[in-house]
Amino acid sequence: MPTIYQSLEADHRHMEDLLGRLEAPRGQAGFDHVGRRRLRDHLVVAGSRHEVCEELVLWPAVRKRAAGGEALRAHALAQERDAKHLLDALRFATSEEEIIDLSRQVGEVMRLHVAFEEAQVWPALRSATTRIGARMLGAKLSLAAKVAPTRPHPRGPDSFAGLLMVGTPAAALDRLRDRLARRRGSYPGRSSTAGWPDAVAAVERDHASIESLLAQLDPAGWGADLEAGGRTAPDPGLVNRLIREVSVHDWVEREHLYPLARRRIHDGNDLYAHWIAEHGAMVEILSEIDRRPEGDPHRRRLLDRLIPLLRTHIAEEESGVLPALRARMADEELTELGRTLQAAKAKAPTRPHGRAAGVGVGARLSRVVIRPLDRVRDAASGRDRPRG
Repeated sequence: MPTIYQSLEADHRHMEDLLGRLEAPRGQAGFDHVGRRRLRDHLVVAGSRHEVCEELVLWPAVRKRAAGGEALRAHALAQERDAKHLLDALRFATSEEEIIDLSRQVGEVMRLHVAFEEAQVWPALRSATTRIGARMLGAKLSLAAKVAPTRPHPRGPDSFAGLLMVGTPAAALDRLRDRLARRRGSYPGRSSTAGWPDAVAAVERDHASIESLLAQLDPAGWGADLEAGGRTAPDPGLVNRLIREVSVHDWVEREHLYPLARRRIHDGNDLYAHWIAEHGAMVEILSEIDRRPEGDPHRRRLLDRLIPLLRTHIAEEESGVLPALRARMADEELTELGRTLQAAKAKAPTRPHGRAAGVGVGARLSRVVIRPLDRVRDAASGRDRPRG
């Protein structure tokens, strides 16, 4: 179990990563407006939960144990209230320029708060807390994250008693609103192995990589007609990277993630059938793209069909499957599953195989035969080897 400092530092680094990407100027971020809004939602969820977790666990401990704890707590809570107001404004931002501007304002306040917390609060608490005590506080922080609200509530209470009375209903309402609105965004996992992404974080990382490619390959970026206006066809290198990354991701999910989700999630059998059908439709189009020569104009029309399917599938996973798994699996299980998914990526086929055995054990047996063949084809065609 990580200490409270390790858990908080992981949160700080995660939010800094989100802020850095959100603050990137338009056209230089490597993703489109949809991708920026998705990252915005991630930041709102991560920031909201982080602040409530600190209010439930960190600041009561600082007030009770640290020298000058009351003053440290009061200063930090004032900073967090400012951050909540800005996060609340950010989640209603619509234009890309507005999201960038508000993200920079949020970043300024959050970075001041993080600097104050890490430079002044943590040393004061460390001097008054044993290593075992820090681990116990880390465990409390992990429990608080599972019940914390997913939206900022700047006018809500920030005391421990007030949060227990008001925060629990607010968190339940937030989760209901998230489900109804199909909002995308989840909390960064607190893994039992420092620095190792849990299963949810690992899948989200794959999604971010795929969405970055989609933003560059979106038909809006290179036109609907090769002959009109002198537009060029999609970059064959980007298409090959998309084929590889989606193929690996597809295989890993069907081999490891979906069989487990089928057992753990309510109505898992029905959802499982839906997921496999979606994957089958995407792999079928991807296989057709892979079979066609790089200069074939029909690749463009196939990509036009594939891109919305991939984006819809990613949105469904991040609003349904991943939050459900986090709610029904212990941190240690998610960490172990993340390790399994990461190891499976290195062994997964790098091309789509729509007619191969689909899931679980069948996928593993098929992979033993298919993966070496894909490597031979990749080497013969000069494609880059898969990462990771």
